Amino acid sequence: MSVWGLAGMGAAVLALSLSQSAGQMYALAALLGLFNAATNVSIGVIFQQRVDPAFYGRVGSLLTMVSMAGMPLVLLALAPVADRVPIATVFAVAGALSLLAAPVWAGLLRRDRRAALPSPIPGPLPAKP
Repeated sequence: MSVWGLAGMGAAVLALSLSQSAGQMYALAALLGLFNAATNVSIGVIFQQRVDPAFYGRVGSLLTMVSMAGMPLVLLALAPVADRVPIATVFAVAGALSLLAAPVWAGLLRRDRRAALPSPIPGPLPAKP
């Protein structure tokens, strides 16, 4: 689900770069919010599956801290770019990067799932009754 959410966010941001009216922007922003929620819920599930419950507080705090620090740092870094590049171009690049990140994220999840699978039990299979 997080892969679809990330791809959906990328598509919505890319579509925002092409939108021409406030109505289109509002609809795309609502869609973006739905995809963002789906992505965050999925990441929360992955977090609970992969982290030992004894470390939920520490790892959860770290995840929250990094996500909260990310937006202001990116805005600070992109402010000079936004003055020189049309905002539609910034949205198009951000949407395209998110769309490209979705298959990479899918590959990482697939690889992690394969690594987490239990190894086959050695020895002969039990006889069928």
